[in-house]
Amino acid sequence: MPRLFLTPTLALTILGAPLQAQEVDLELVLLADASGSITQTEIDFQRQGYAAAITHPDVLAAIRSNLTGTIAVTYVEWAANQVVVVDWTVIDGAATAEAFALALLEPPRLATGRNAIGDALLEGQRLIEENRITGLRRVIDFSGDSL
Repeated sequence: MPRLFLTPTLALTILGAPLQAQEVDLELVLLADASGSITQTEIDFQRQGYAAAITHPDVLAAIRSNLTGTIAVTYVEWAANQVVVVDWTVIDGAATAEAFALALLEPPRLATGRNAIGDALLEGQRLIEENRITGLRRVIDFSGDSL
């Protein structure tokens, strides 16, 4: 019987793990309120707005004009729980921006319950600290309708 020998690099590639950290101009966590005070119409509106923004030619030009010409972005809806709607995606042009936008518009609402603003911000921090991306800047963009 033939045997399959995997080098560490090949094994990591097959398993889908990143081979090395990637450097980008910006790590961006988009934290969007999905608590009980937010209607489904508002959830859809938020997602559509972010999808339109990330694919806008001016935004893509701004991304390309920086040092690496890339950003990494993730979209998280928060309430009593936090749910990653779209995992970390490196945006380097129109195709990756469009893929992110499409992925953002598909999933149903998953975060529910009351506000947990502190937990949401801590989750955003964790997502930045534990990914395999090195951002020259790290930003959490927080949206909410509570004070």
